[in-house]
Amino acid sequence: MKPSLFGVTALFTCSAALQANTVFQDDFSKANATGSEKAGTVESSGNWQGGRSAVGVDLVADPALGAGQSMQIHFPPNASVYTTFEPVSLENVGDKIEVKFRCRFPTEQGPAISGLRFGLYNVEDEGKTINGSGYMMTIDPATGKGPSISFDPNTSEKTMLGGSDPVPIVAFGGTAKPFGTEAHIITFTLEKAADGVHIAWSLDNVPSAQGVDANSSATTFNAFVLGLGGRTDSINIDDVVITKTP
Repeated sequence: MKPSLFGVTALFTCSAALQANTVFQDDFSKANATGSEKAGTVESSGNWQGGRSAVGVDLVADPALGAGQSMQIHFPPNASVYTTFEPVSLENVGDKIEVKFRCRFPTEQGPAISGLRFGLYNVEDEGKTINGSGYMMTIDPATGKGPSISFDPNTSEKTMLGGSDPVPIVAFGGTAKPFGTEAHIITFTLEKAADGVHIAWSLDNVPSAQGVDANSSATTFNAFVLGLGGRTDSINIDDVVITKTP
């Protein structure tokens, strides 16, 4: 168990002022992996698997992410991995969903248009042709350039995390630091306000991008999704925590 993120979550959960409830958490301490480096699943607090394309998943020891197991994902181009949880909705002004996770690239990344992508989706047709609309964050991990927030309507039902679909940009941010092979904490929030859904995300507690979607059609979410765009590479993740306020 890695106490840092879960310790923060416990404080959030127990705080009467914030009234945050833990929706999902996974530290992979009791996880089991099946399959291969090209196609597999990890059974843990969540059932982690590939979307429309198979991805390789494994459990590894990564001291940079803390003691115990971490999940390593081997991505082919334009693939994603996801896990589902009980649906949560932004019903009232002030409702907020927050996601935190740790990640690390085992190898240095080369500059590319495609980058690290992650977000919350409302997944449809689980186990068949995985589709769904949601909010997507992206950044080039090699340079730290291009942090952004998008709304992915997935109107052609091709793939989550954009793919070849047109994806409306909600906001761009300034250049962040390159990821390198260091461990990082990513946090992103969705909050309902009178003028729409406010979305923000940060890298190691430094704001990366924030914006408002005044015409949001996605207010219910049941999946955390992660991918590397057109890259063929691996990433380690750990300590995934999702909370909802109130």
